[in-house]
Amino acid sequence: MGNLGLFVITELLIAGFGAVIWIILFITAFSGKEIFDYIRHYAEDGSVSMAILIFLLISYILGIIIDRFMFWVSGKALPVKFPGKMPAAEKIYKDRVLNEDESKAYKSGGKVNCIKIEKFVRENLPNLAERTDYNKNRLIIIQSWALNSLLIFAALALNCGAGNFKILDNHPWTILITAFLFFFVMFIMSVLITKDYQEDLLCSLSLAAAKEKK
Repeated sequence: MGNLGLFVITELLIAGFGAVIWIILFITAFSGKEIFDYIRHYAEDGSVSMAILIFLLISYILGIIIDRFMFWVSGKALPVKFPGKMPAAEKIYKDRVLNEDESKAYKSGGKVNCIKIEKFVRENLPNLAERTDYNKNRLIIIQSWALNSLLIFAALALNCGAGNFKILDNHPWTILITAFLFFFVMFIMSVLITKDYQEDLLCSLSLAAAKEKK
């Protein structure tokens, strides 16, 4: 497995870790048990290694699901459009990135397919592939944690209201405000990095067009 494969697995695990956290927090909120009760149960039962293995497996699966979901959401919320100053890049997209049927659909009002552009860059512009992968990898982490932090905030609010975290009884608002601020920062970063990722893909096509003219 290459470095890229290891990076992708790591990023999906990081995304999935957050999902496991808010799932556990929601379970504790509705079950009435403190999270420390669950940890103590596995520690005393001697099932720590099995619990860690299950945790990693579930995290990886959830990471994939969240990655696909957030990529779809960002595509709907922040659709990619070729600016008027990039006619050559759009021509490359229609003629070389898409097949004939996809090109017709795009000309009829279809949306830009970032995954197709990624594949084109990796196959035809290897010198830009590393930057494309870097942008995509950080996008996975930031987008997933924008969603995770929102759900963690909601789960923490439920737990504080149910009195499940005795350790936070004296400062319930501190953790809630911190969680909300973390979500806000992740959301802003997600929007900015998504736009940066999309613009970088379009610039890659512009470079491909300039390369063909030489």
